[in-house]
Amino acid sequence: MPIDYFDILPSHPPPMPLESLASYITRLAQANDIQSMSGLVALLSLEDRIHSSTVGFFVDLPPVSFGALPEVAICSDARLLETTFYHLIRKFNRSPFPQPASRFLAASVAQRLRYCPVCLIEFGYYSLCWRFTMLTGCIYHLCHLLEKCGHCGQMVPLIVWPPKLGICPRCNGDLRTCPTSLLTAIERRYVFERHQELEFLLSSHPCDMQGEKVLQLLGQQLAYLRKTRQESRQDIAQTIKEPLYKLEIVESGDTMRRSGVTLQTYIKYAQYLQTPLFRLVSIGSNDEAVTVWDEGSSNRVKPQEIGEDEDELLAKVREAVEIIKRRGEPVTKTSVARILQTYPKAMYRFDSVKAFLEQAIGTPVRYNSNCAEEELLSKVKLAVEHLKLKGSPISQKAVARAACMNEGKLRHYSSARAIIDRAVEEYRARQLEQREEKLINGIREAIHTLKSNGETVTRTSVSREIHVGLKDLKLCPRAWVFLDQLVLAWHGKRTQGEEWELSPCVQEEAYDKKMRQVQQREETLIQQISAAAEELQARDVRVTKEALAGFLKVSIGKLKLYPRVRAHLDQTVKDAKEKQFNRREEGLLIRIELAVQQLEAQGKSVIARSIAELLHIPWNSLKYYPRTWVVVKQILSEQAERGVQSREARLVALVKSSVERLRSSGEPVNYRTVSELTGISVRTLRRRNLLLEIMEETPKNPL
Repeated sequence: MPIDYFDILPSHPPPMPLESLASYITRLAQANDIQSMSGLVALLSLEDRIHSSTVGFFVDLPPVSFGALPEVAICSDARLLETTFYHLIRKFNRSPFPQPASRFLAASVAQRLRYCPVCLIEFGYYSLCWRFTMLTGCIYHLCHLLEKCGHCGQMVPLIVWPPKLGICPRCNGDLRTCPTSLLTAIERRYVFERHQELEFLLSSHPCDMQGEKVLQLLGQQLAYLRKTRQESRQDIAQTIKEPLYKLEIVESGDTMRRSGVTLQTYIKYAQYLQTPLFRLVSIGSNDEAVTVWDEGSSNRVKPQEIGEDEDELLAKVREAVEIIKRRGEPVTKTSVARILQTYPKAMYRFDSVKAFLEQAIGTPVRYNSNCAEEELLSKVKLAVEHLKLKGSPISQKAVARAACMNEGKLRHYSSARAIIDRAVEEYRARQLEQREEKLINGIREAIHTLKSNGETVTRTSVSREIHVGLKDLKLCPRAWVFLDQLVLAWHGKRTQGEEWELSPCVQEEAYDKKMRQVQQREETLIQQISAAAEELQARDVRVTKEALAGFLKVSIGKLKLYPRVRAHLDQTVKDAKEKQFNRREEGLLIRIELAVQQLEAQGKSVIARSIAELLHIPWNSLKYYPRTWVVVKQILSEQAERGVQSREARLVALVKSSVERLRSSGEPVNYRTVSELTGISVRTLRRRNLLLEIMEETPKNPL
């Protein structure tokens, strides 16, 4: 029966990316004031299986039918399926019906709400990824996911009635205000990998319809990785606490004999082999060959030969690189060799292949080298590309979050900062261009509207029509020039009774004039910033962007609108920090010299901790000053050398007095007697050759 216009929900927002079905139903019910489950079931013509007592178990599973939900919410079935586990289930060739799907997902998904309080504030919906227990934190805010209400300590159902998103039904506490803890560096990496994995598994992909092939290739890849580690299925089964027959089914890829194999089995197996599950699953949509192991023998099958012809090998390598790029994965020598079923070194027999691979990888290949910086740069580039594809703002903080690393770590790598700065400049340029294009179209429509209404066309009337202030328009040079010239042209033609039109030449000439004015303004601001920095330094005030903007009585946002001014501002602050750092370092060197003199006068040992105690600073902070740390190490080395010489002199004096005492008493002088008298071991006496002179003087008493 067709849906009437009045049956459509008054408020029907579309589902958000990776939003759960429970969250979407709650938002729809809350927006349309639906206060009970029975009212929702009646409106959507849902089946009786959705009941308040079972909704926590069945919700987010792909239903047999969405009822009238696609029509009343104006949302397609395909889009609604993305709010469920449908695509994940199809990737593993499982039945999408609720009962078998729930068995497959057993122990992998939580039956109660898991949430990030900050995400609820920023995005306002429940993520489908939160349902999976293997995801322990939020990649956007780098904090742990909560499983209980932070106010009453009770678990929160997925759907509550009356619907209240982000509200605990027991204590009516706001879940968005619940405290949470930050992730550690190791946890951030783990959470980033798990979220990337879930994002792929829950999204639509060509391999969704190739479930049988995916399972077979997945099993072969897992067997390949297990054999490379030279481990048996029995040992792995005991470690991950899964029955042996399940691992045999997984590796065989048998779609008929898979009883008891759940998603948790695949996750545990892949995590044990330290390989992301989504990369193994994605192989099912490609035509790469997979190394197959002969289970009947104890030896593995050798990788296939890749041919002796240079052109043939180069063609194969090119094809492998294209496959890896289509997957969205970084190109490495290992990934290329895995597709070609060979060893990495076997690909470097020919100079042309080696040059192509080095160009594809981005850096020259060096075996057994420390590539921490190369790995970091690769992560930064991937994070920047990820933000560009999402259309998200690009900043150092955003890149650090996307790459799941500490923001402070990026500051230590100039190459990483250069990549981020370049991406930020490109993003700002694109934003300015888009904003100017949007404003120009709005200005054109506003003038036509004013003209058709018989109103006067002025800058103020156009600004009021497009709801943008004149100050904001002046910050967009091209839009401001367009408005200025268009208003002048309209008034000039209006007095002559002609149709107004603004030629491109006039626009270009006016824009060039405006840009010259902008450059003059930039030069003035640059001079003012330099003078302000000198004045602040003379007053012994810390030079920061905020301090410079306050001294000039200009907002930081306005200074950053000018590219040259922004670059000069950053450089000025950086230079001031370096000068301040050098002054602190010079003062610290003087204080260290005085501290060493004081310790020597008091007869105390000169070590880094004792110096730091006199300076009232942590001793580790001395390492932050390069020159200071070099001086400290030199002082400590000299002190250690003097200490060794002093101990050696005392030891020699003690041995000589012992020898004289033994001679005076008429006892034999040898290593044993000297050791008993001085308490120094014979081994030390022999190693230091302290009795060599005595041996020459008393040859009759052998040592």
